[in-house]
Amino acid sequence: MPLVFRFGNKVISTSLQLLYGIKVHDSQCGYRAFTADAYRKIRWQANDYYVETEMAIRAGKKYLKSCTIPIETIYADRYKGTTVLDGFFIVAKMIGWRLWR
Repeated sequence: MPLVFRFGNKVISTSLQLLYGIKVHDSQCGYRAFTADAYRKIRWQANDYYVETEMAIRAGKKYLKSCTIPIETIYADRYKGTTVLDGFFIVAKMIGWRLWR
């Protein structure tokens, strides 16, 4: 994982822990396993890069267990996925959720 993404993931994971008391190793891994019952309880609404964070918050608020499935991520020379700006928006949304929900 490129350094900037590793740093961003650490910032988001630390923010999750500070704001919600949720501890996850890889906050931006969207490959998680839930039971069917847990899924019905946490159905998320995000359809952007916030989905992984919303998934973790909703599961954490309901004290549901989940596990992250380790997968290999391949970073191409011209990466077109998340940006540093996306990371700022994710943290801003977490703060907004904490204040207004």
